[in-house]
Amino acid sequence: MEPIYSRRRFKCFVVTESELQQIGLANLTATATGSLGSGFFAFWLDIDKDSLLTPDLPKEAAYFFTYARPTCFWLAIVFWLLTGSLMVWRHRLVETFKSESIE
Repeated sequence: MEPIYSRRRFKCFVVTESELQQIGLANLTATATGSLGSGFFAFWLDIDKDSLLTPDLPKEAAYFFTYARPTCFWLAIVFWLLTGSLMVWRHRLVETFKSESIE
């Protein structure tokens, strides 16, 4: 490959369609799990904020402060850990494709 208007050296790696789909799937799932983790964390933060700003908690809201708040926090942690592991998997996929390419 040679660009028309300038000269620049770059490497091209051959990636099959299934490998490209794997990279796309890794990107999609990492984005989804990261978004879910952020959403659960925001919900946990909102419940925590409400508990600090409300001196008298209504009886109906006790469920959110007792069960939903810690559940949201731990779900956020789990989804973020899953996001991290998916990003490591994606990085390893790309490194495998690079190492298998002939220079």
